[in-house]
Amino acid sequence: METWEKAMRLEHFIKDFTPSGYREPIHVFAFVPSVSEADYIVIYGAWKNGFLEGAMRNYSNEFAGIKSYRFDKPYIISAINAYFNTLEV
Repeated sequence: METWEKAMRLEHFIKDFTPSGYREPIHVFAFVPSVSEADYIVIYGAWKNGFLEGAMRNYSNEFAGIKSYRFDKPYIISAINAYFNTLEV
């Protein structure tokens, strides 16, 4: 599977994920960040090496001099964790 396909699957999983303690999927109550191929590579590497939470709290993209921290929410991090844990089964 191509990296862009993996990125799209992760994005859709995050969108439909219902975090613990919530009644509805993430897309109902929050903005779901888009996941590019570059984002996927960074996220997967951080998860594989066991430092996903710290990496996502500090990971940002810069556009026109403005940093955007799109993956630093606890419910986004838990969705990413759940996604990769289901792949490993």
